[in-house]
Amino acid sequence: MLYAVVEPWFTTLIAAAGVRRVATSGGDSSSHAVEALGVESLEVAGSPIPGAPLCRIRSADRAIDGCEIMLKGGQTGGPDSFGRAMACQ
Repeated sequence: MLYAVVEPWFTTLIAAAGVRRVATSGGDSSSHAVEALGVESLEVAGSPIPGAPLCRIRSADRAIDGCEIMLKGGQTGGPDSFGRAMACQ
């Protein structure tokens, strides 16, 4: 339920901070994040860990168009998953 509080601010926070890469964990959390961002499509940009694609966001919202998001299931990866997502090229 925490996400219900954060969701309305998600896009605003990303745009205001100039964030270009986001990593999510949990299937439901990942789907909520994609929905909150208003993503129109995703294209695979890499694979920092097996089973967790790093995707480039396509959106009419210029603040998030071209941002990257890692969509990681809750049981996927290890303790270094987020660091690997940020280091992936």
